[in-house]
Amino acid sequence: MKIFNKLFFSLLIISSSSIGDEHPIVTDKMLISGYNKLELRYNPQLPFIAPYPENKKLVFSLIEKAKKNNNANDSYLIASIFFIGCTNLKYKVTHESDKNQCELSRHFLNKTLMLKPNHGAALFYQAVIFENGYGVEKDISKAIKHYDKACQIKGNRVIIACENLFSIYLHGERGIPQDLNKAKEYAKWTAENGSKEYQEYIKQWDYILFSLELREKLKECKRSGIDASICIRKSNNALLEYAKKMSPTE
Repeated sequence: MKIFNKLFFSLLIISSSSIGDEHPIVTDKMLISGYNKLELRYNPQLPFIAPYPENKKLVFSLIEKAKKNNNANDSYLIASIFFIGCTNLKYKVTHESDKNQCELSRHFLNKTLMLKPNHGAALFYQAVIFENGYGVEKDISKAIKHYDKACQIKGNRVIIACENLFSIYLHGERGIPQDLNKAKEYAKWTAENGSKEYQEYIKQWDYILFSLELREKLKECKRSGIDASICIRKSNNALLEYAKKMSPTE
């Protein structure tokens, strides 16, 4: 096992050198906010363990530090700082600097997960990358795999991962077939981990199913060529009937 670990970590160091010595553009604006709410929920100690640098000049030495050592927190810090480049890729107009920032962020996300496979924040952002195709081919299966790992972390400190899976399966998004059983499973998991919103979802599950069915009927009505206003009126009447059924007047 010790031999394996040595080989494993030496490969990490070799792979780190592959990103080259040139650094992406860094702006002070990238450093102002520090870790976001999701990251701090996952680990409130991050600002103390691996604090954001006070200015952009310090970033370059931190990149070199993260390249050379095998510390998951140091690697994640660089991934966090440069992830803005990945999110910028969703816009129609992007710059080469966005691609370079995202490439560096992806590299250190990968390294973070090699060092600490259950790093919830890294798992979540890796899922975001695969879901949206930030610098890679879109792969919803890989996105779901990473979301699920983040969702299952003890204490559900990355609860948004569960919420994303709930939405994907509830509506059948991103080319994934609708699966109401899986959607309810993730809703229950989220509710059990303290989400009042999802606790209410579980209580109102029959209404959620009714709403989904009604939405499909509305779409079918419009596709049939019936005037849209008539379709909407029929849906509204169905909602009113459902409300009366659930709350009958004495």
